Amino acid sequence: MVKEQLVLEKGRWYRILPILGIAFMLVGYFFVAWQIKRLQTRKDILQVEIAQLEKSKASLTFTSKERDEIISRQNDIIKDSRDAKTQAQGEALSKALENSTVFSTLINPSKDGLQLAKEMEKKGYDALLDKNVKDAIQYFKDSENSFNGYNQVYEIAFYLNGAQKDLLSKDSTSWKQAYKKILTDFSWKMPAAYKAKLIKQSK
Repeated sequence: MVKEQLVLEKGRWYRILPILGIAFMLVGYFFVAWQIKRLQTRKDILQVEIAQLEKSKASLTFTSKERDEIISRQNDIIKDSRDAKTQAQGEALSKALENSTVFSTLINPSKDGLQLAKEMEKKGYDALLDKNVKDAIQYFKDSENSFNGYNQVYEIAFYLNGAQKDLLSKDSTSWKQAYKKILTDFSWKMPAAYKAKLIKQSK
């Protein structure tokens, strides 16, 4: 009798085991699904934060370029002026701008970095004219990373990164629009030879 009861008890456990297995699988599935949802939410938050940081950097880069442009124009005025008072006031203003926290420069003074930035910028324009959007983005990024704030390589890379889905094919009609956008909005200190080529390609 005791033996039969033990057999029955074992039989019950054997019947429960598959149910327990299914229950554990369901718990595991819901846990994984919850983790995926949690990670997706975190990813979305990070993407928003990255976009905000990119906008902040673009704004700071633009401010730096404004500063450099103001100083450059001021120096031209001083150079052309024959009035001693104007020259003295201009020099004082230039020094004030250079020390201003509002126009704090982002530019790395490394000469090696500047040379590399120039080389990467040229490669970026070559890739752009060859309609190779991925290489163009990378070269312009490399130029920016070599010398922060160099010309408008950052802005071009940022724009191309957002538009690259429409530019993956060399036959895409979006290329002319991209060239026009770059010429209109991001041509500050663009090398003249590349500017002429972009104008030709945009027509």
